[in-house]
Amino acid sequence: MIKKILFILMTSFFLSSAYANDSKDAHVAPSFSLRSTKGKLISLEDYKGKVVLLNFWASWCAPCITELPHMQKIYESLKSENFIVLGINIDEARHASGIKPLAKKLNLEFPILFNNTGSVLSLYNPSMTIPYSVIIDKNGNIYAYFIGYHHGLENEIKKAVEEAIDKDKGWLCAARWSC
Repeated sequence: MIKKILFILMTSFFLSSAYANDSKDAHVAPSFSLRSTKGKLISLEDYKGKVVLLNFWASWCAPCITELPHMQKIYESLKSENFIVLGINIDEARHASGIKPLAKKLNLEFPILFNNTGSVLSLYNPSMTIPYSVIIDKNGNIYAYFIGYHHGLENEIKKAVEEAIDKDKGWLCAARWSC
């Protein structure tokens, strides 16, 4: 019996890469302020009233680099919908000089923020796994999160962002995500 329970728990853990928040059990997104590649201090509160996609990544993380162009496509397709992507780089400070050229090479237009201590990542993801994406609704609550990257996950992320946008417009969400 215990083996069956463990098997079910382990299977569900490995098969799930996303979490959708039930509005009855809303979790307020932790506040933070970080410097961007342009030197500007950016705060999560700057985007109050918008759906925000936080994407935690590092230059040494191959799945992160594969995922970033997909984040750009999501940003391009939805930026007119009161939506923003914030790319949060967790490289050590000594590697910071390479982040801006990498963002340019990947044609990233959304803000890239430096979190070389990992302090903001640890607020959202204590296991410090990357890539790691968090969708925050217009009310500042965590709507969904995604751990890791695999081909096709970008479609799930985009769908969740669209549903968070639609939810805040007062439309019905698809049954997969809680509203």
